[in-house]
Amino acid sequence: MTTADKILDSKFFKLTPVGLINALGARKTNSFTKDKLAAETVGSSYAGTLSTADKASKIANKSVGLFSSTDKFNKQIEEAKRQQNIMANIGDIATDRYNI
Repeated sequence: MTTADKILDSKFFKLTPVGLINALGARKTNSFTKDKLAAETVGSSYAGTLSTADKASKIANKSVGLFSSTDKFNKQIEEAKRQQNIMANIGDIATDRYNI
């Protein structure tokens, strides 16, 4: 996930005391599921939100070592959830109005 995790999780550093401590204290980032139905409903109109959701789905449920912070990743995931919910609500309203 981070540069420190990549280095400390390498074959060489994984067996050092620092690498072992980093691995033992690892935490997971929040979960995130991309709403494919909402993405299909709005199409490419919300490309920025869809890009944010793609990035969040790549970092969700990943293990981050003790020496890295999950806060940054969790904030990105929460922002993607917020944007995705707004996008889904807009898509639902547009669908309802079209059906009327």
